[in-house]
Amino acid sequence: MPTTQKLLTAAAGSAGGGALYVEDVFSTFLYNGNSSNRDIVNGVDLTEGGLVWTKARSNAIQHELFDTERGIDRRLVTNSSAAEYYELNSLSGFNSNGFSLSTAGNTNGSSVTYASWTFRKAEKFFDVVTYSGSNSTQAISHNLGSVPAMILVKRTDTGSSNWIVYNQNLNGGTNPEEYWLNLDENAAPSSGWIWNKVAPTSTTFTVGGGTGAVNVAGGTYVAYLFASDAGGFGDDGDENIIKCGGYTADSSNAYPVTLGFEPQFVLIKRTDSSGDWQMLDTMRSFTAEAAGQEFFYSNSGNAEANDYGAYLTSTGFVASNQSASNGASYIYMAIRRPMKTPEAGTEVFNAITRTGTGANATITGLGFNPDEIISQTRGLTYGGIWFSRLRGGNQALYPPSTAAEYTSTNCVTEFSTNGYKLGTDGSNQINSNTVTYVNWCFKRATGFMDVVAYTGNGTAGATQAHNLGVVPEMMIVKRRS
Repeated sequence: MPTTQKLLTAAAGSAGGGALYVEDVFSTFLYNGNSSNRDIVNGVDLTEGGLVWTKARSNAIQHELFDTERGIDRRLVTNSSAAEYYELNSLSGFNSNGFSLSTAGNTNGSSVTYASWTFRKAEKFFDVVTYSGSNSTQAISHNLGSVPAMILVKRTDTGSSNWIVYNQNLNGGTNPEEYWLNLDENAAPSSGWIWNKVAPTSTTFTVGGGTGAVNVAGGTYVAYLFASDAGGFGDDGDENIIKCGGYTADSSNAYPVTLGFEPQFVLIKRTDSSGDWQMLDTMRSFTAEAAGQEFFYSNSGNAEANDYGAYLTSTGFVASNQSASNGASYIYMAIRRPMKTPEAGTEVFNAITRTGTGANATITGLGFNPDEIISQTRGLTYGGIWFSRLRGGNQALYPPSTAAEYTSTNCVTEFSTNGYKLGTDGSNQINSNTVTYVNWCFKRATGFMDVVAYTGNGTAGATQAHNLGVVPEMMIVKRRS
C-alpha cells in the first residue's frame, strides 16, 4: 500500500472507521500512584467499550478489573472468587484516550507502582458481554466477529464462584468445550457440562443449565471473549494481533513458540497439572533475555516477581523454566507488539540533553515508549553506551570496544511509559552526578527501526526474521556473548 494511502487509512482508523492497529485496541501502561485524581492517557478509546485491568507492582494488592458493560464503579478480582464489589474511588472514567483514576489505594495509592492493561472492544480481538442465568442451557450472543478462542466468565452477584475459562487448546484442542480452567486458581482443567459440551461460534457461546459458575437462575455474569488468528488489523485489514494457542514443552528448557508476530503481552497456564497463570509484558522486562523476567500471577495478589519465565523472539517467544517443564502441556494468549507505521519523526525519535544526578531519576515527556537509548557524555571523553528494552535495561553495549555485553544495573533501570528510569550510575555512563549527557531515544516501528536479538547457529546463509516491515537499508550487528 502506498505511504499516502497508509496515512489516510490510519487516520480513518483512529477516527472510528477504516484500518485498526493493535495500538488502537490494547495498551500496557505503567504508572506511579499519587492518591490524586488523574487521567491515564494510553491512546485506547474506551468510549467504544472495553476492559481496564490493573495490578500493583510493588505491593501485594489484588488484581482489579473494570469494564464498560458493568459500569465504572464495579470491580472484579481475578485472584479471588469474590463477587463484584462497589468501588467508588478507583476508576472514575472510561475516556476516548484511556481512563481516569480516583484516589483509592488499590489502583492509585501514593508511592505504589502499578501496571495496567486496557482492552478495547473490537471485532476479531476482544468483546465484553453480560447476561443473566436461567438454569436452562443458553446460547449467549456476542460481537467478537469470529469464533472465540478464549472466554473468561465470572458470576458477579455472589462470592465463592470461581472464574471459568474456556480455551480452544484445552485437551490438546480435542473437544475443548468439554473442559474448563479457573482463572483464580492454579488447578489443572476440569471436565463436564459447563459449556454444555457445545463449541462456541462466531455469534454465540453456550452455557450449561443450572451451573452456578456460569448459569444459575437469578445469577448475573460477565464474559470476556478473545479472538485468535482472525485477521482484521493493519493497513490492509489482514494481519493478526492476538493468538490463543498451546504447546507441549520438551527437555531443552527453552521451547520455541511461533506466533507469526512478536508479542508484547503473554498469559501462560500449565494444563496437564497444576500451575499458576503467568502474565508477562514488554513494559515490565519481558525481553529477549532468558533470566530476569518480571511477571504476575492472575491467581495471586502478590507483588511482581522476577524469575525465569519466557523470553521474546521476532516471531513469538521461548518458554523456559516455569513455562517449559519437559513433557508438560500449556495454553497461552499472546498479543502482538505495536505495528503502526509512524507519520512523523517525533513519534519515534527524541534527543534529550540532561545533567546526571547520581540518584534515581525518572525521565518523561519523550512522546513515545522508547526501545533503544544511546547515552553519550558531552563534557568527558567517553564513548556512547547502548541500552535496549529488548535486551533488558541493565544490559549495556559499548561500541568503542569489542567487549561483550555487560550488566550495568545502576544505569537504565526500566524502559517505562513515555520515558525511562535511571539508577545511581557512578561510572559516567548515563547518570553520574553533574556530568552532562545527550540521550538519543528511538522507538521500534514499521518502516523506521527494529531491534532483533538472536542466537547464531554457524550455518552459512542462515536467515533471521525481523519486524521492520521493509527491506533494511542499514544494519548494525554486535556479538553479545
